Amino acid sequence: MNFTKVFDSLCTPAQIYLGISLVTLLGIFAQNFTSNNTYTIGTYSVHLQHSNLMYFAFKLIYVLTWTFILQKLCKRGYGNISWFLVLLPYLLLFVLMGMFLLMNLKLV
Repeated sequence: MNFTKVFDSLCTPAQIYLGISLVTLLGIFAQNFTSNNTYTIGTYSVHLQHSNLMYFAFKLIYVLTWTFILQKLCKRGYGNISWFLVLLPYLLLFVLMGMFLLMNLKLV
């Protein structure tokens, strides 16, 4: 099956989630490509007893499963819930950042 056909058939929340997740996954994979027994994200690194490819396989399965769930929600008329699930991590990020900034202002 053609990837572009499948991607175009997805609803917008599923497309956005899949796009962001695949770009992130590719970036992390590029960072870990040279070292097979180390898993690195940014400046954090951990030595592994096994290949880091297992993590990428599970992450890919996770991303595809969530994309499937978001698409099913859209198809059944729950597009708003699908959007909420896609945007929730970003909303929580901004709320937590705001809370930390407010806590920092009170400490100063």
